[in-house]
Amino acid sequence: MKTTQHTADELVAILRLQHVPNIGDILAKKLISHCGSPSAIFEDKKQNLLKIDGIGTHTIRHLFDLEHLEAAESEYNYVLKNYISCTYFLDEYYPNNLKHCI
Repeated sequence: MKTTQHTADELVAILRLQHVPNIGDILAKKLISHCGSPSAIFEDKKQNLLKIDGIGTHTIRHLFDLEHLEAAESEYNYVLKNYISCTYFLDEYYPNNLKHCI
């Protein structure tokens, strides 16, 4: 299966988003849709993110916690070291049958 190559920043942002408590698939999709990309979420102002339905101050606090960035960078290094190919729902070659799943 062919996958889209992610930039290092995008893949780290995807992994970081997955590490944040209380952010599941639906909220992640809302954030990405609002900001345009996973990495743009972490560049946006907190006040803008608070306008998204389902995002509160508790979630924002965890979103910008550096602990999740460090965990994502560690996982990214593991992916590189072990030649793991990653696919995300935004990828062109993500399976169509899975795109409708939460």
